[in-house]
Amino acid sequence: MKTFKTIYLITIITITICVVGLFGARRFGRIGGLFGNPDIVRDSVKTEPFQAVEMQADIADFSIVEGDEYRVDYAYPSNITVTGKVENGILKVTVHGKNNYNNNFLRIHKKGIQTVDTKLTIVVPEESDLSKIDLDVDAGNIVLNNRVFDKIKIDSDACNVELNRITADFADISADAGRILVEKSALKDAEFKVSAGTLEVNDSTLDTVKAEGSMGSIRFDESDFTDGDLSSDLGEVVVDGNFENLQIKTSLGQIRVDSENIDKAKLDLSMEMGEIEVNGEKKGGEYKKSRSE
Repeated sequence: MKTFKTIYLITIITITICVVGLFGARRFGRIGGLFGNPDIVRDSVKTEPFQAVEMQADIADFSIVEGDEYRVDYAYPSNITVTGKVENGILKVTVHGKNNYNNNFLRIHKKGIQTVDTKLTIVVPEESDLSKIDLDVDAGNIVLNNRVFDKIKIDSDACNVELNRITADFADISADAGRILVEKSALKDAEFKVSAGTLEVNDSTLDTVKAEGSMGSIRFDESDFTDGDLSSDLGEVVVDGNFENLQIKTSLGQIRVDSENIDKAKLDLSMEMGEIEVNGEKKGGEYKKSRSE
């Protein structure tokens, strides 16, 4: 049995390395990685008022800040085209290279190769009613701070996504490779998906949460929710907080649950290979518990 487990583990790790290697080669081939010294174009464009943002970008360091007007600020290499317009209250932004396989995002410097600016900042007045965002980004960073939304949808490839002090009725966030970080936020319904990356939710509250992971870890630290449905193929799932219903399924890794209200919670934990631990006690490969009244 140990020999079988060892072979299984080696096979999974080998497949993981191959997938990540192919993914990385494909992504970096797409966004460039070619040496060059492109000029940086910086601009600031005023817009009409808008209530929603939709963006498709090959690469972007995206953020939303408060100002005294509706505006888009950006800095990009000259071979990247940035377009934007407001239609029916929606700001629609696109960021694309003239040739997806020949974009220069690196420049030669006497101190070595350095990345160039790829920043896109949405500026809105403090009293604005911006309530929805829909972002599709291949590579970069997405940061949202201190805002209230009706709906957040983020689909990213090689991205780090950060939500800090965000309130939202619904959030749907996915990252193929990268990190999703949620801190001090309140989300009613949330769906997270990570492939080769991590999900971290810290000091937050959620009503219903669903999280799926392929390779990496899923962690909820000092975070409370009502219903949780968490799953991972390869990696650990850690929950530290209070909840009513929690289901966790993993193939290979570790499940660890710590909660002060464990007696009043319903648990359904299962894994194919690894270890389950609940409030410091080992529970084998499967553990189910009904909620006590």
